[in-house]
Amino acid sequence: MSARRERLLATGLEIAVPLALLVLWGLLSAGSKIYYFPPLTDIFAAFKDNWLFSRVHSDVVPSLTRMFAGFRIAVVAGVGAHGNRRQPATGSSRRPVPCGCGRP
Repeated sequence: MSARRERLLATGLEIAVPLALLVLWGLLSAGSKIYYFPPLTDIFAAFKDNWLFSRVHSDVVPSLTRMFAGFRIAVVAGVGAHGNRRQPATGSSRRPVPCGCGRP
């Protein structure tokens, strides 16, 4: 089998297996009346109603804003703390550490 064909098969499986699992989950949960295991269609409907439209501006946007603000603070602090370090021209202390294989 050629490398191109193997990659195509692997990509196809990466797409087909999750889709097949979702279809199987949807079929097996279609008639479920159990509160803790609702049908997959109900889960998708609730997700769409709660997160894709009505609550994006009130819940998702502030959370993402805070997350990216924290990331920016961490980057600035990390670059500020380590950005001005200069490596010595010779005799660097960052040498490879021997594995110690020949030691008793």
